[in-house]
Amino acid sequence: MSASEERVPRTTISTRESGEQLLSVSASDSDEEARIIVRLVENAISDGVPSSGIGVLFRTRTESQPIEVAFIRAGIPFSTRGQARFHERADVRDVLAYLRLTVNPHDTDAFWRAIQAPKRGVGPISRARLEAIVLEANEGITFAQRTTLVDAIAAERVRGHFKGRTQRGLAEFSEFLSELAEERLDVAQPLVDRILKTLRSTEWLDSFDERSENGHREEALEKLLGLAAEHDERHAGSGAAGFLARLVLDTAPHEDPGPPGDRKAVQLSTLHGAKGAEFDFVVIAGVCDDVIPHGRALSERPQAGLSEERRLFYVGLTRARHQIILTWSRRRRFASQGWAPARASRFFDDLPPDLVLRVPVEMIDALKPEVGPATCGLRLGDRVEHPHWGRGRLVLFTSRDADARAIVAFDRFGPRELFLRHTTLRRVEG
Repeated sequence: MSASEERVPRTTISTRESGEQLLSVSASDSDEEARIIVRLVENAISDGVPSSGIGVLFRTRTESQPIEVAFIRAGIPFSTRGQARFHERADVRDVLAYLRLTVNPHDTDAFWRAIQAPKRGVGPISRARLEAIVLEANEGITFAQRTTLVDAIAAERVRGHFKGRTQRGLAEFSEFLSELAEERLDVAQPLVDRILKTLRSTEWLDSFDERSENGHREEALEKLLGLAAEHDERHAGSGAAGFLARLVLDTAPHEDPGPPGDRKAVQLSTLHGAKGAEFDFVVIAGVCDDVIPHGRALSERPQAGLSEERRLFYVGLTRARHQIILTWSRRRRFASQGWAPARASRFFDDLPPDLVLRVPVEMIDALKPEVGPATCGLRLGDRVEHPHWGRGRLVLFTSRDADARAIVAFDRFGPRELFLRHTTLRRVEG
């Protein structure tokens, strides 16, 4: 007998009159679902619902990533309840540091982060010594000709300034960076996969406190791998540089969302994290099988797991004071497995049919057509020069509402998104 069957029956009486129907919206894939959620939230705000009275709930933390991206692109401030944003996780930032360093060996911030993942015996004294060596080597030399930290540790004479564990750590780090440099840069997923496999073979994961950032490290890392594969699929040819540029632009804050409960911020939360909270308007995202209920819960404890997942879904349903909308997509990217068909959650069958109103996407005006960019004679991969930002490589074309835009990864300033009709880019050699 399950725990729910053992409970004493009780009668509950609502203190409010009956409310609106549950709304259900299906999307073609999880990215479209995120954009639909943005439109639903914008409509609620237009109708006078305060931002802090809106809750967007999901089963797992990794499900929040496309939603966060969609909110940032739309300029909607949001707060994540009790969790770090996906790209702020220490483990994700470590992997991205290796990727950044492979794309741009001049990225010193990435160098110092990557060399500590895992720790290689390079402390403050060793760091200062290595920086002094590179600074001396670069005295009076132009930026393009400068010796990088990556170049320096590849030289045995430089590593000879260090001893013991530090010397071995520098040698191992240099060898791995050399191997990464031989990988193709026109695709992101294989490079991320190579970095992850190497890091997992070390004590790197063991160095994290599982309680910090709510654990679930493997889920987050698999999500990162899936994002890289998705980028390769959607933006063929832009590769690792384009993937990094897209991540930077998608995660740059438009406005500081403030702490949970901020009156200007929509609240994003897992179903677990939403216990005890109430919102005027609630969206539960990803209401499809293997997400709600979660596939792992069903495989580990089929009957008990299903009961627990049903109770968790009920928690989400009871967070709304006035309106609740359930969204799901017919195609989802499951970690590193790629895109796979999805179906509506079996929990829909538990809801009275007359209580759920299925709304076509067209009725909420969720999506706007994208117009192909006017490239101004430029091509993907071109080396270009900007009057202010200097030289860089064109890594991605984007557009929305007929405004042609390009992402350029500048050598010294990193990725910038430029409106082609409002800027001057000149193709250069080398």
